[in-house]
Amino acid sequence: MFCLLPPDVSVTCEDGYRNDVIQIINANYGRTDSTTCSHGLPDTILADTNCYASGTLSIVATKCNGKSSCTVQASNTTFKDPCFRTSKYLTVSHHCLPHPTSVTCEGDNAVLTCGNDVIQIINANYGRTDSTTCSHGLPDTILADTNCYASGTLSIVATKCNGKSSCTVQASNTTFKDPCFRTSKYLTVSHHCLPHPVRKYLILQRGINHPFSDFLFPIHSIHFKKSSALQSRSTIFGKNHLPRFVVFFNYD
Repeated sequence: MFCLLPPDVSVTCEDGYRNDVIQIINANYGRTDSTTCSHGLPDTILADTNCYASGTLSIVATKCNGKSSCTVQASNTTFKDPCFRTSKYLTVSHHCLPHPTSVTCEGDNAVLTCGNDVIQIINANYGRTDSTTCSHGLPDTILADTNCYASGTLSIVATKCNGKSSCTVQASNTTFKDPCFRTSKYLTVSHHCLPHPVRKYLILQRGINHPFSDFLFPIHSIHFKKSSALQSRSTIFGKNHLPRFVVFFNYD
């Protein structure tokens, strides 16, 4: 529970030993009792205890899910004011989830998958940080350097994988710059699976008795998941025909 002052509040899954990721369970900005965050305030601005800001859960989840920590401001700027002349507070419930970590030996392919969700890369390194991982049958001389980190690994893997349902990354000096010569390396990747982004489509229909350049008028707005949208788009736009529908794309 977070009162308006101080307005910036933190949610964290960092405990000093492991960095899990946040999964928001519930959230509300408003007031559901007359005692929370009430010190020194008049009863008149504590009376409305049926105060819920719509969209609170979605806003907090967008800011926090999949991260080790996040900051959310408990204010009417972040959320729409659900009850005027009422002192409000933000309540947040969350879980800390371990994020999956994959290890891929040098020369092999790392395959990440999230099923119907999409990937968010949390951390990644190509190099070597211990002498036992991916060491079978290898001489000690190429396992000794355990302070081996390829700069830019996180950025490269995130570019290849973020926002996709699955991706493949080769653990090699071709994909990443060799951070330690004469050392056998491996790729470690930690990621989280987030709900698939939804796009909104505004469909406009061409007037039946008018050329394509004539007036376009809206039919309705619909939501598709990305994979369905791509299929619908190829159906709407025939290869050898003027489009009967025009689809404008934008993220929610």
